[in-house]
Order: sequence, then structure tokens, then C-alpha cells
Amino acid sequence: MMLFLMAAVPALCGVGCLFYSWKSARGQGRSLVIYGWLLLLLSLLSWIQLAGAEYGVVFALLFPAFFAWLMIVFQRRKGRRKTSAPQTVQPMPAPSWQGIGRNIARFLWLFAGLGVAMLLVSVALVMQFPFAANLNLASALLLFPLLWAASVCWFLSSRKPWKVSLLSTVAALVSSLWLLV
Repeated sequence: MMLFLMAAVPALCGVGCLFYSWKSARGQGRSLVIYGWLLLLLSLLSWIQLAGAEYGVVFALLFPAFFAWLMIVFQRRKGRRKTSAPQTVQPMPAPSWQGIGRNIARFLWLFAGLGVAMLLVSVALVMQFPFAANLNLASALLLFPLLWAASVCWFLSSRKPWKVSLLSTVAALVSSLWLLV
């Protein structure tokens, strides 16, 4: 029972410190974060002493999470008692047909166009590997989603997506010519 209290009390205090550091001002919050994590580390060591390494780590993760959810629930109930002024919400503008068409075209290009382009690139790259056919196939299955995801992320984060589209199209054409020859 004593080890349980030595594990539960620091966990409760650690969660409380972290919770109130989140709610407090900046100057005091930093020290509360440090104290909270140190208390949770002390709780982890006590849980390991109490239940062994396997179960101690599980208890050290679950026990503070349970306390944190309880604190959030009680804080939310306390916050509901206060009434605030209703906020005005502006209606969203109606979508235009041009915007809908542009987004459908972008969707089709990202999933169909870049998908086919990166499939051709991955197969052309994998065909150059000096492995057996089944290992080349497995390599292509692993390489294709990575290339496709990278090209989609590059397209979406680019300021000039037409350059990404042009480069992907050229890479697909070169890969298809390489596969045919």
C-alpha cells in the first residue's frame, strides 16, 4: 500500500503541475512544467518498483492519463457555469463553379496523374536493380507509395505547382520510354 501511495501521489501532483502550468502565466509555468515532469519520473520509478518493469511502465502511463482526463472534465464543468455573450458567426461564401472545377481537377491530377507518373518512375527505377524479379516487384511495391506521397506533398506545398506537374510528366515520359526500349 505504501508503494502504491508513493506512485500515485507523485503522479497526481505531476499531472496537476503540468495542468496548472498550462493554465498559468508564462513566468511561473516553466518551473511547474519541470516539477511536473520530475514528479512523473519519480512516479514511474515507484510504479516499476511496485509492479515490475513491464506493468510499471504501463501503469505510469495510464494512471496520469486518467487523472488528466478527470481534471479536464472537472475544469470543463466548472467553466460551464459561467455564461458568455453569444458570438456572431459570419456565413461562409457560396462556392463558385470555377473553384469546384479547379478542386476536382486538382484532385484527379493528384491521385490519378501523379499516381500513374510515380508508378512508371518506380517501375523504371526498380527494373535497373540487379535483383530477381520477385525482389524487384517487392521493391517497386515499397518505392511507389513513397514516391507518390512525396510528389503529392511537393505539389501541395509548392508555390508554383505547375512546375511540379511538368517535372512529374517529363519523368513519367522518360520512364515510359525507358521501359519500352
